[in-house]
Amino acid sequence: MALRSSAILPLILCLSFSAYGKLHELATKQTVENLRYISKDGKVTFYQNTSGTLYYSTNYKVKPILKSTPATQYNLTISAHKKAVLIEKNATQFNFLSIRAPREIYLAKYKKTSATLVGHGLKPRLHLKDSWLSYYNAQKRELHFVGIKNRSSKFTIKLRNQVNPYYIPYVVMLSDNLVLFTDINIKGIKGIIQFNRKSKKLSPLVKSSNPLEKIEICANDQQLFIGIFGQSQSKVGSSISSYKYKSEDISKRDLIYESSLNDIGNMKCSHNSKLYFVKRREKNAVDVAVLDLVSKKHSFLSDSGVITQITEMDGKILAESMGKYFLVDGDNNLGDDIWKGDDKK
Repeated sequence: MALRSSAILPLILCLSFSAYGKLHELATKQTVENLRYISKDGKVTFYQNTSGTLYYSTNYKVKPILKSTPATQYNLTISAHKKAVLIEKNATQFNFLSIRAPREIYLAKYKKTSATLVGHGLKPRLHLKDSWLSYYNAQKRELHFVGIKNRSSKFTIKLRNQVNPYYIPYVVMLSDNLVLFTDINIKGIKGIIQFNRKSKKLSPLVKSSNPLEKIEICANDQQLFIGIFGQSQSKVGSSISSYKYKSEDISKRDLIYESSLNDIGNMKCSHNSKLYFVKRREKNAVDVAVLDLVSKKHSFLSDSGVITQITEMDGKILAESMGKYFLVDGDNNLGDDIWKGDDKK
């Protein structure tokens, strides 16, 4: 999880009303460039500075985690289970402009300051209650998996994609032996592939109807969600379906959302009763929507018409627009960790 524009410490954060209708802008009393993660209660913060150092902060104590050259950028991935922290380190973001170049991937324990290099790639993810990690090497078109408890437990999946060098697959681990990931065939058709680690067998499960469809997969501890979203001039529209892990049969998934419009998608689903995504209101307007997984009804949480990206961070849903971040859903309380007297000003 990472914010490109946000705050440095939880004690200096506040929320201020913005012109984005229902949303409140995440504002700070200081620069808004360094925050990488803040816990729901505001007591744990990871942030960086321009010297290239990543810090961990709690209870007014600050400790460095990684040090590098000036202008190094860090992205963090932390799941709802808060057992592990994946750190993506990019030391050449401003002098080597490649979005495919592998970056250093480090692993640390939550609330610990020791980090270990585990590989080189992009888009690191945590799986199965932080028992596995994965990352993608775009230059080799390989998905790498590493056991967190047992680092010697490793395996790699080679993608077929040869038509889009910038494509980054979605990936979910259903168990220690079953992996789902997205791929693209030679005709540009996207699909979901299942990999059985025991048999080494690859099985196609879902296939888009044409190259103008995007497929996303997202999972929490109970369900897997498959989103199919039309792109550009596609007339396919959008749909989201779900299935429970225990069935182990993806063909038995339930359709929980459907629209004739081409939504953006960008699904966030760690909450067991809600799914968030970017939905199209009309041809040129998109906003954040929440889908109730019980009633299967959706509603908009924003009304700006311009939000296309959302970020999930420890129970909060944040939206980015025009270089600003807005609180879409979640607890407004960032903790009581404030200087005495600040709340009276």
